[in-house]
Amino acid sequence: MCKRPLILSTLYPALARSNCAVVREKLIRYTEKGILSLDELNNEQTREFDFIILGTRFNVAQYLEYEEVIGRDGVNLQEQWAEHPKALYGVAVGYFPSSPQT
Repeated sequence: MCKRPLILSTLYPALARSNCAVVREKLIRYTEKGILSLDELNNEQTREFDFIILGTRFNVAQYLEYEEVIGRDGVNLQEQWAEHPKALYGVAVGYFPSSPQT
């Protein structure tokens, strides 16, 4: 019941190929041929790439870190989503305005 279902049967094998790298380091800047990043020890690393796909690791629960959302019966959205954020089709959350009670 996802608003934007992902078909991952080919994604993970593609990421495991020898000509692909998943970089989780802090990005300092883009260069003419790739990126400059900081590794775990704060050493600069220059990496050359033909192309870059940027993934932000968007975290819904952290997105609401500075907002307080209180629904019916005093339910706190941050507390409800602390372990696992979920919404029906990505839009409806039980106990919150304009959403069905669950």
